[in-house]
Amino acid sequence: MPCVPTEITISTLPSHTPRLCDKIHRQEYRLLPQLFDWGIIFVKRAIPLLLGVLLGVVLLVTLATGQVPGVRGQTSNPEGSTLYATGQQGLIFFIYTGIILGGVITNGILIAGVMWWLNRSVKRAKAQTPSAFSFSLNPAKPNSIGAVLVKNPMLVVGGLVTVIVIAALVLVITGAIG
Repeated sequence: MPCVPTEITISTLPSHTPRLCDKIHRQEYRLLPQLFDWGIIFVKRAIPLLLGVLLGVVLLVTLATGQVPGVRGQTSNPEGSTLYATGQQGLIFFIYTGIILGGVITNGILIAGVMWWLNRSVKRAKAQTPSAFSFSLNPAKPNSIGAVLVKNPMLVVGGLVTVIVIAALVLVITGAIG
């Protein structure tokens, strides 16, 4: 592999030696990626800082003047204002916010529980010795359809209900019933 630097390299490097070529190919002397990484780190830290400063200025101006910067008050009546709320409007806002946050938290807990249960099932399946699946209805075979149906009879009931519902929908759609 020839020693040809493809990036900007430090000018004080000694002449090309095999050791230097190895360092260049391992990208120890690359400057552009390091500058690019420093720029990304700066942007990642500067943007939230600038947004926080902007939010703080807006908050201070709002608290000092009673008006949001850039928004002109249309009316002084709180029932028609977009900036102020009556007690009832505030209460409704907090109730809706509580319901929405409760739903989000409940769904998060539900999804976490489902993922935990699925992970537990996957770990159990990995711990078992692998055996071929048999399409036999014989419940004596450990890894067959028959064994699954004997262990979980609700699958049979659920399957029958599904077949009956699908058959009824087909009959209603085709006009045989109705």
